[in-house]
Amino acid sequence: MLQARLRSPVVAIVLGFTVAFGCAQEVKPKAETRSVSSMDKKRMQLGVNTANLYFHHPGASDTAVQLMQRLKAMNLSVLRFPGGTSANFYHPEEPGYGFRAKDANVLEEGNVKRHVEKLIAAEPGVLRKQGTKKNYIHDFAALAAQSNGKVLYVANLLTGSIEETLYALEVFEQAGAEVAGVELGNEYYLKAYARAFPSVEDYLAKAQRFATTIRSQYPDVAISAVAAPSSASKKLSAREQVWNKRVAEAEFYDAVSVHFYPMNPAGKSAMAKAECSMKVALQMANQQFRNSVEDFKSVFGNRPLWFTEWNVLAAPKWCNNSLAHTAFVLQLLLNMEAEEQIGLSIYHSLLSRGEGFNLLVKRPSQPMEDQFNAFALLAFSQLSNHLKQESYRVTTEATDQQIIYRMSLSSGKSIAAVRFNLGERAGRPLSPKELKGSALVDVITLNNNGLSEQSFTAKSGSGLAELPHAGPGTIELFLLR
Repeated sequence: MLQARLRSPVVAIVLGFTVAFGCAQEVKPKAETRSVSSMDKKRMQLGVNTANLYFHHPGASDTAVQLMQRLKAMNLSVLRFPGGTSANFYHPEEPGYGFRAKDANVLEEGNVKRHVEKLIAAEPGVLRKQGTKKNYIHDFAALAAQSNGKVLYVANLLTGSIEETLYALEVFEQAGAEVAGVELGNEYYLKAYARAFPSVEDYLAKAQRFATTIRSQYPDVAISAVAAPSSASKKLSAREQVWNKRVAEAEFYDAVSVHFYPMNPAGKSAMAKAECSMKVALQMANQQFRNSVEDFKSVFGNRPLWFTEWNVLAAPKWCNNSLAHTAFVLQLLLNMEAEEQIGLSIYHSLLSRGEGFNLLVKRPSQPMEDQFNAFALLAFSQLSNHLKQESYRVTTEATDQQIIYRMSLSSGKSIAAVRFNLGERAGRPLSPKELKGSALVDVITLNNNGLSEQSFTAKSGSGLAELPHAGPGTIELFLLR
């Protein structure tokens, strides 16, 4: 079961610097040193949203083994099912996702309704092509069990019933798939759901009934309530402004589910220079994230936060499948893992047939391919595994050319470093003293060609100054042994 209660407080990393919004502006240095406990490193669970996975990836396909291998390699231990918006129309005892045409009528007119109508209209053709008559939950439960992944189930409070939720939990139990938690719906604070939930009180009343029934049969399953985003990353409607205050007053849930989709402050169109867009990506992963977390803490106190969807708001139109997007993903993961209240981090999303939010691409009759974002998770997985047994401190250094995070033990021995090379010129190499006590260096480099790995032996008295520098517009991880 996902641990919904907080552990004893520890001092967390604060990975921060200031980035102005123009290419001509510089990253302003902000030197910081923080400590992090090894207990804290075992706390946050990393996962992915599997929205519409089986529209693109039939469960019986030859890519099933490949998918499980990718989930394990990226250390994605929690799988969110059936997705986000689609979860509000999911029925687990009907074929496919069990979409029903009449269910769209509960929505207000707008983008959400148009999106849902397209999903509903597409499903019959997908099922005919796949020859599928069973619900996708059975293939998904097998995938979760075989990949040792836990399930984050999104209950349908909009068009579904509590009996359907209990049925889904029973399917997971019988398949041997552990349930990490249950989310009581998805994004009901949006105006699109105002017919079903005219006010937050209407949502809370139904959510409490669901929570009570779930706990009567599954008392160890953690439950989260739906919260609206922070004004730090989105302009809130009047409905959203009052939503979180009322949710915070309720006591029937264990954690708060929040979504984080920061807007590119320079606009949605692609920027001319890759290194400049990397700076903007890091601003979104730093300032907007940190401001959002502080906002959530001011409302919800020390309640656990589940980030059950996150990405760049304009990802499909701005920086998808780019090094800038990779920088955003890696930086945000570093920041999330440093926040002791964040128990779940769910990347949106896993797989699609196009380039956008997704980690993996699966086009018809084509092999599965990694997106650049997958490289960020692969690199973070190696870094996290390298650090998880240690208590360490993090020192931050930022200039206009690079940002460096150095992780070291209390003895002073360096154990890891992350370097974002931002400027048009190569930044300074890490000094010899930053390799104190280390002999072997594994270097993971992310650039426009993808991900590469090399190992170097550090000579006595030498340091990273003697290692090849990846140059501007790249990201490097140094794992020191």
